Amino acid sequence: MMPEAAVALATFVIVLLVLRRWTREEPEVDLDHEDAGAARRFIEAQVEEHIEALAERYLEAGGPESGGDEVPGAFAQDIEHFIATYVTRDSADTLGLGGAVRCAVTLERERIYALVLARIQVHLTARRAA
Repeated sequence: MMPEAAVALATFVIVLLVLRRWTREEPEVDLDHEDAGAARRFIEAQVEEHIEALAERYLEAGGPESGGDEVPGAFAQDIEHFIATYVTRDSADTLGLGGAVRCAVTLERERIYALVLARIQVHLTARRAA
């Protein structure tokens, strides 16, 4: 085979593979499958497990001692760090929930933020009452 033909053939194969990958149909993301409830419970358990540290970071970021619905600017990064570190970590995969948890984190990001803020408010209220 001539070198020019080999280069042309290799280029054709590479382009074909790239096009195939780009046009490949991705499976539809659906959080209504059977593991969705378990994924939500896993996320809620992670929030409960780390609520003390989240509440401290919330206060350090300038959140009011009574809690609230507003996310202080710096605290949004803390929530993202929490999601990346504790929610989507390997323990979800070992429970067989990795895909469902990643799907929930992607599709229900606002719900997770609201959950974290609500739990912080309850935690701070209980801490003030004690």
